[in-house]
Amino acid sequence: MRVAVRHGDAWNGWMPTDPDSDEPARLLGLLERTCHELDRDPATIGRTADLAIDPLDVRGARARSIAMLRALHDLGFDEVRCYTVCEPTHTARMEALEAYATLVSET
Repeated sequence: MRVAVRHGDAWNGWMPTDPDSDEPARLLGLLERTCHELDRDPATIGRTADLAIDPLDVRGARARSIAMLRALHDLGFDEVRCYTVCEPTHTARMEALEAYATLVSET
Protein backbone atom coordinates (compact mmCIF):
# COMPACT_ATOMS: atom_id res chain seq x y z
CA MET A 1 0.00 0.00 0.00
CA ARG A 2 2.86 2.38 0.77
CA VAL A 3 4.21 1.94 -2.78
CA ALA A 4 0.81 2.77 -4.26
CA VAL A 5 0.47 5.85 -2.04
CA ARG A 6 3.97 7.07 -2.89
CA HIS A 7 3.96 6.42 -6.62
CA GLY A 8 0.57 5.31 -7.90
CA ASP A 9 -2.52 6.84 -9.39
CA ALA A 10 -4.66 4.22 -7.64
CA TRP A 11 -4.62 1.50 -5.01
CA ASN A 12 -6.17 -1.91 -5.67
CA GLY A 13 -7.30 -4.54 -3.19
CA TRP A 14 -8.82 -8.01 -3.36
CA MET A 15 -12.22 -7.96 -1.66
CA PRO A 16 -14.03 -10.69 0.21
CA THR A 17 -17.28 -11.99 -1.23
CA ASP A 18 -19.10 -11.53 2.09
CA PRO A 19 -21.04 -8.24 1.94
CA ASP A 20 -21.10 -8.10 5.75
CA SER A 21 -17.30 -8.10 5.95
CA ASP A 22 -15.64 -5.03 7.43
CA GLU A 23 -12.48 -5.71 5.40
CA PRO A 24 -13.17 -3.15 2.64
CA ALA A 25 -13.72 -0.37 5.19
CA ARG A 26 -10.64 -1.49 7.14
CA LEU A 27 -8.51 -1.39 4.00
CA LEU A 28 -9.80 2.05 3.05
CA GLY A 29 -9.00 3.26 6.56
CA LEU A 30 -5.49 1.92 6.18
CA LEU A 31 -5.20 3.67 2.82
CA GLU A 32 -6.30 6.98 4.39
CA ARG A 33 -3.82 6.60 7.27
CA THR A 34 -1.01 5.72 4.89
CA CYS A 35 -1.80 8.78 2.77
CA HIS A 36 -1.60 10.99 5.85
CA GLU A 37 1.64 9.34 7.01
CA LEU A 38 3.23 9.98 3.61
CA ASP A 39 1.76 13.49 3.29
CA ARG A 40 -0.52 12.69 0.36
CA ASP A 41 -4.04 13.98 -0.08
CA PRO A 42 -6.25 10.83 0.01
CA ALA A 43 -8.52 12.37 -2.63
CA THR A 44 -5.68 12.12 -5.17
CA ILE A 45 -5.49 8.32 -5.22
CA GLY A 46 -8.06 6.10 -6.89
CA ARG A 47 -9.64 3.14 -5.13
CA THR A 48 -10.08 -0.05 -7.11
CA ALA A 49 -11.00 -3.58 -6.14
CA ASP A 50 -11.04 -7.11 -7.48
CA LEU A 51 -14.05 -9.25 -6.65
CA ALA A 52 -14.60 -12.90 -7.55
CA ILE A 53 -18.18 -13.58 -8.60
CA ASP A 54 -20.12 -16.72 -9.43
CA PRO A 55 -22.74 -15.84 -12.05
CA LEU A 56 -24.20 -19.34 -11.91
CA ASP A 57 -25.33 -18.65 -8.34
CA VAL A 58 -23.72 -21.59 -6.59
CA ARG A 59 -24.89 -21.50 -2.94
CA GLY A 60 -26.53 -18.08 -3.32
CA ALA A 61 -23.34 -16.36 -4.46
CA ARG A 62 -25.13 -14.03 -6.88
CA ALA A 63 -27.00 -12.15 -4.16
CA ARG A 64 -23.82 -11.83 -2.07
CA SER A 65 -21.86 -10.53 -5.06
CA ILE A 66 -24.50 -7.93 -5.90
CA ALA A 67 -24.64 -6.83 -2.26
CA MET A 68 -20.83 -6.55 -2.15
CA LEU A 69 -20.78 -4.50 -5.36
CA ARG A 70 -23.28 -2.11 -3.78
CA ALA A 71 -21.23 -1.95 -0.57
CA LEU A 72 -18.04 -1.15 -2.50
CA HIS A 73 -19.89 1.56 -4.41
CA ASP A 74 -21.21 3.03 -1.18
CA LEU A 75 -17.68 3.04 0.28
CA GLY A 76 -16.48 5.13 -2.66
CA PHE A 77 -14.57 2.66 -4.79
CA ASP A 78 -13.90 4.08 -8.24
CA GLU A 79 -13.71 0.76 -10.05
CA VAL A 80 -14.43 -2.89 -9.31
CA ARG A 81 -13.14 -5.64 -11.57
CA CYS A 82 -15.23 -8.78 -11.39
CA TYR A 83 -13.77 -12.19 -12.11
CA THR A 84 -15.89 -15.23 -12.76
CA VAL A 85 -14.80 -18.30 -10.86
CA CYS A 86 -17.02 -20.99 -12.31
CA GLU A 87 -16.50 -21.28 -16.05
CA PRO A 88 -13.71 -23.34 -17.67
CA THR A 89 -13.32 -21.40 -20.95
CA HIS A 90 -12.95 -17.74 -21.81
CA THR A 91 -16.05 -17.78 -24.02
CA ALA A 92 -18.17 -19.37 -21.28
CA ARG A 93 -16.83 -16.85 -18.72
CA MET A 94 -17.71 -13.93 -21.00
CA GLU A 95 -21.22 -15.26 -21.59
CA ALA A 96 -21.73 -15.78 -17.86
CA LEU A 97 -20.38 -12.33 -17.07
CA GLU A 98 -22.66 -10.67 -19.63
CA ALA A 99 -25.67 -12.46 -18.13
CA TYR A 100 -24.52 -11.41 -14.66
CA ALA A 101 -24.11 -7.77 -15.72
CA THR A 102 -27.68 -7.80 -17.01
CA LEU A 103 -28.91 -9.10 -13.65
CA VAL A 104 -26.94 -6.46 -11.72
CA SER A 105 -28.26 -3.64 -13.89
CA GLU A 106 -31.83 -4.83 -13.35
CA THR A 107 -31.59 -4.81 -9.53
